[in-house]
Amino acid sequence: MCKRQGGQTMEVILYAPDSEQSGVRERIGSLIPQRRVRVYRTLEGLSERLHRPVDPETVLIIVTYSREKLSEISPLRHVLGDVRTVVVVPDQEPTTVALAHQLRPRFLTYANSGFDDLAAVLQKMIESDRRDGAPESKTVV
Repeated sequence: MCKRQGGQTMEVILYAPDSEQSGVRERIGSLIPQRRVRVYRTLEGLSERLHRPVDPETVLIIVTYSREKLSEISPLRHVLGDVRTVVVVPDQEPTTVALAHQLRPRFLTYANSGFDDLAAVLQKMIESDRRDGAPESKTVV
C-alpha cells in the first residue's frame, strides 16, 4: 500500500463519466488498492466530493472521451485549488488541450496512450509522498 503521514493511505479520486474507463482503473489498480480509489461518474458527485476537504496527498484523475465532457468540468476549476490533478483528454486538438490546461493539471495525457505514462506519473507521486515524510511501505499494491 502507499502509506502517508498519520498512517493513512493515499486516495485517488477518479472522475470518469464515460463507461469506457476500465483501462485507467486497471492501471490505477496496479498501484493503489481499489478501496482507496473513489470513482465518480457524474459531475454533481465530483463537485460534492471536491467541496469537502481534500488531503494534500490526494490525486484527482479526470478521464474524458469527449471535448464536451471536458468542458463541463471547467466550472469546477476554482475548487481544485492545490489538488494534484491528472487529465486524460480525448485528442490532441489545440482547443481540447487548452481546455484541459484551464484545470491546471500536473500531468496531461491522451485517451489513446495506453495509460503507461499515467501509471508512471502516479508511481512518481507515490514515491514523492514517501520521500516527503510518509512512512515506508514494503509493497505497492
